[in-house]
Amino acid sequence: VTAILAWIIIEKYIPADRMARIFLISIIMVAAVAAGLTVITILGTKVEFLQHMDTFKRSIGVRLELWSLAADQIIISFPFGIGLGQFSSVTNSVPGLALEGHNFVHNSFLGLAVELGFVGIVIGAGIVWVMFAATRGFPLHSAPIYLLIVLPPLLIHDGHSIRILLFITALGLARYLQLQRTTG
Repeated sequence: VTAILAWIIIEKYIPADRMARIFLISIIMVAAVAAGLTVITILGTKVEFLQHMDTFKRSIGVRLELWSLAADQIIISFPFGIGLGQFSSVTNSVPGLALEGHNFVHNSFLGLAVELGFVGIVIGAGIVWVMFAATRGFPLHSAPIYLLIVLPPLLIHDGHSIRILLFITALGLARYLQLQRTTG
């Protein structure tokens, strides 16, 4: 939300040249990620609730383990999948994951494929199609912003669940920016 608000405020000051905009947007995104990681590192030892959170390394390790487990289950259960909402039964077979109570794959596309099989793959392909169809007609600078807002939750979390609101919000923001450009 902070990034979206910042974008609305500073977007009009970014040069109109397409390549300059893309370059500047890329630099801003890298700087924002670096600043976020720096703040987390500094505050991590000082704020109580942050001390109980997974480390970055642990978070990546858990995701890779979940993705590997999901890929194995896709092969085993294809074309029908293991059943909607049943991934937690698979994670219960791995002691570390069962102890931590992981219920989701933390990747929307793998989650859909492992639980729904071929139907999940088709739904995942439909989500990708919707995302890229939404970028059509946007100015060159809006499409990457839209994809940066929408893709990470789908790839590193479970953005297809209630977080579908992210699609609507991001698409609305992109359309708003496009209208501001054409009318302003």
